[in-house]
Formats: sequence, structure tokens, C-alpha cells
Amino acid sequence: EPRRFVINFGGGEALLRDDVLELVQEASARGFITNIASNGWLIDKPMAQRIAASGLRSINLSLDSLRPEVHDTLRGTPGATERVFQAINALRDAAPEIEIGICTVLYDTNIGDIVPLVRWVQHNPNINWIVFMAAMQPNNTPPDAQWYKHEFNYLWPKQPRAVRWLLHYLM
Repeated sequence: EPRRFVINFGGGEALLRDDVLELVQEASARGFITNIASNGWLIDKPMAQRIAASGLRSINLSLDSLRPEVHDTLRGTPGATERVFQAINALRDAAPEIEIGICTVLYDTNIGDIVPLVRWVQHNPNINWIVFMAAMQPNNTPPDAQWYKHEFNYLWPKQPRAVRWLLHYLM
């Protein structure tokens, strides 16, 4: 019986590491369930084929909104939304056995986009799940216990009633 342990290759962007798929292959060969977290930017057809050959079991793609003006802005990269959609298609073509999940961070700017995103996932046969993360201090910034009150306060949800409503909806 396979081991019930999951090894999640996260990061930043795990696929930036040249040998990550070798690590996935080794872990998979030893019976571990393997997962990668990715923003989808690097997943074109050749990369999807390499991912399929690695034995990867599942992947979480970051997508904070279906609207490019929101997701691209939150990710700081024009075209980020389209690259996620392209990654989903490339993975489906090259590796239909890999489960694809969406990982969404709940920010002030995307609270109103979560319900349409959830409905899209529910009706998309290519997506297996959606998970949510609370907004947190951005990576690679000096530790600040009150980060949400200063430079990055635009990320922290400002409407507690809207957040409570959304959480009840999701439950």
C-alpha cells in the first residue's frame, strides 16, 4: 500500500529549480504523493510533458481572480492570468492523470471575485479543487507584526462583513 505522505514542493516558484522534477521523480518512485505549487508561468507544452514524466500526482496553480486586471496586478505581472489558463491546458493535454487545484489568496482587492472563481472551478472538469489562503505579509519583506497596517495594507480585507459572508458561503 502506498505511503500516505504528501511531499509538497513549494517555494516561491518550485519550477525555477532545475532539478525539482528529478526530486519529484525520486519521491514518487519511493511511494510518496507529490505536489507542486506554481504560478503557472513556466508551464508550456514541453514543461507539461516533463512534469508528466516525473510522476507528479498534483499541482496547485495560483489564481486569485478570473479577471486579469485583478490577478495580474496582485501577482505584479501582466499576462499572469492567461499563463495560468495556458498551464491548465498544457497539463491536461500532456498529463491528464495529474490533479490540478487552484490556490487563491483572499485579499481586499479580490473578495468580490471569489464567488465567480469558485463557480468556475465547480464547473471546470479540468480543475479538481480550490484552496484558500489568508492574506499574509509578502515574502522577502522585513518581518513586521503589523504589516497589514503599513505598506501592504491594501492587501488586508477592509470589510469584515463581506469576509464573514464569503466564509459562510464557502462553508
